[in-house]
Amino acid sequence: MSLQHAHSFRGRGLAEGTRQGASAFPGSLCAVVDTVEHAARTPETTQPWAELGLEADEFQRIRDILGRRPSAAELAMYWVGWCVPCA
Repeated sequence: MSLQHAHSFRGRGLAEGTRQGASAFPGSLCAVVDTVEHAARTPETTQPWAELGLEADEFQRIRDILGRRPSAAELAMYWVGWCVPCA
């Protein structure tokens, strides 16, 4: 299953934003690629974890595991891995 297809399950997802080019989040027109380095430098960046169906404690667990906020791609991978309908 493609990342874009997996996110269409929820109506919108990270793939929607990245499809436009280099933006990191859905609907974003920002020209910044959300790399691991960028994620480490920008811990305050709001992420669509709730829109992906993750609970606050799950998102915090991801942050604890990584020691920083996840990049957009990492967040998508965790979501796909933890998504019950996708498993």
